[in-house]
Amino acid sequence: MTTHFPLCRSTDWKHAKGGLKQGDSVGCDFAGDIVSIGSKVDQEKFDLKEGTAVAGFIRGGAIDNTNGTFQGYVRTLPELVWRVPLEVVTYEDAAAMGGISLSTAVQALYHRLRLPLPGSPSEGTSVSFSTLMCFFTSD
Repeated sequence: MTTHFPLCRSTDWKHAKGGLKQGDSVGCDFAGDIVSIGSKVDQEKFDLKEGTAVAGFIRGGAIDNTNGTFQGYVRTLPELVWRVPLEVVTYEDAAAMGGISLSTAVQALYHRLRLPLPGSPSEGTSVSFSTLMCFFTSD
């Protein structure tokens, strides 16, 4: 996909400071348009097509040092993107909502606290829904 707006988070500058080699790329969160879809992607399942505006994240430079959002094109998995409704959300805002902050919240709520997924029965949860949760970020 093309990268219209990469977002700089603390993880990005830490990777850059931590020993990049010439040609390495960093950057995790992005918003852009799909320009090509791999042959193994189930397009019906993910409802994606070329030209679709999406936002999401990759592990820029951490797994594949040639794939970061601070370049013109990125590769990612379809599970890591969401469709951007450009009539109400800009690329810049979509990149900020993007992936890292969203996935961190999901991990905290559903993996760490074991809250039931939306739409699933709440039986067996050890966390009371009357608990007030506040999340703060320094990014």
